[in-house]
Amino acid sequence: MSLQIGQKLGRYRIDEEIGSGGMGVVYRVYDERLSRTLAIKVLRAGLLGSPSSRKRFRNEALMLSKLNHPAVQIIHDFDESGGTDYLVTEFVRGVSLNQRLQSGPLPQKEIVRLGIQLAQGLAAAHAAGVLHRDLKPSNLRVTGDGHLKILDFGLATLSREAVSQFNETLSVSDVPSGVAGTLPYMSPE
Repeated sequence: MSLQIGQKLGRYRIDEEIGSGGMGVVYRVYDERLSRTLAIKVLRAGLLGSPSSRKRFRNEALMLSKLNHPAVQIIHDFDESGGTDYLVTEFVRGVSLNQRLQSGPLPQKEIVRLGIQLAQGLAAAHAAGVLHRDLKPSNLRVTGDGHLKILDFGLATLSREAVSQFNETLSVSDVPSGVAGTLPYMSPE
């Protein structure tokens, strides 16, 4: 769904489109109840009528809700308004690692510092049974003070072990499976 600047979605005022991908569009929004800036991701208009796309979008919210780590984007809510499902997350200021790399190679100390943060965030996700499956520079954000955040769990899945641990009503068939990711960043297997 394409939202207009100034439009409201629930209690959130749309301020700016900040990104888009294959499944959704991300906006910077203002939460009028709690007076704070957040991010909202909505499904693309062509996917709103697709039960499988809506289920996959809800799965993204469920994956994020399992995680609590400084290197992983925080989820605040998953809701629906006027037939539009939306995922509310923290708004991470900064630039994507992809944008950061366009200005040249990173100094070795920064590579190590960001690499450690990335590894710690992924370790926390894997410990919770969440597999990202689309890790790439555009899904990593570096804040102004040098912290890294892993974003976009849209292709994430749960390990088989995690399915039984986290939710007795969720079966392995409900969890996304198969090959997923962005081709240049996928492992060759």
